[in-house]
Amino acid sequence: MAICYMCEKNQRVSWNDYFCSDCKEIRAIAEVYGWDRITTIVKKCCVRSEEQLENKIKKQGVTTRSQSSASL
Repeated sequence: MAICYMCEKNQRVSWNDYFCSDCKEIRAIAEVYGWDRITTIVKKCCVRSEEQLENKIKKQGVTTRSQSSASL
């Protein structure tokens, strides 16, 4: 079977569908709430800003490549 047009990872539900079951569900939700609202939610909840990434690195005590090369 063919690959989903949206995620390009999973198999499509059927030959006459363009999307896998997960992407069909996401698309149905977006049609109810609107693509703008879904995009805003994804960006706010799933994408971290530089400040959030720095805080996460500091909290976990992770050494980045630039930090490790500076100490050499």
